[in-house]
Amino acid sequence: MHNTAIDPWTMLASEFAETDVIYMRLNGNMIACTDGETIWMDPRLNRRERRCALMHELVHIRMGHRGAQSPDIEWTVRQLAAEALVPMRPLKAILEIDRDLNGLCDHFDVTESVLRDRLGALLPTLS
Repeated sequence: MHNTAIDPWTMLASEFAETDVIYMRLNGNMIACTDGETIWMDPRLNRRERRCALMHELVHIRMGHRGAQSPDIEWTVRQLAAEALVPMRPLKAILEIDRDLNGLCDHFDVTESVLRDRLGALLPTLS
């Protein structure tokens, strides 16, 4: 368990230096995907969305995934990405003072869906 957020762009440059990121519109409502070697990302994503999508896809690559995954695997990847982007100790400290979702998203530089994934995993342990 880490106490500082992991920067996915730094992770890409170091641990995944051979991975290419290509910006292109994807089919359906997909915003990003990977084949394990390349990450494709929708260019319409804003900076924060790109940051979160990149972490999600890097988790897939780290886990050896190629292509579409089952809902259970996607849930696990979402949890791991949220954990990397929103570390527990700072989150718990901030939650003791303020529970404003927008402020938390700004503080951790994550999307609301990533924050909700992290909060959903933590809420039973916060009491």
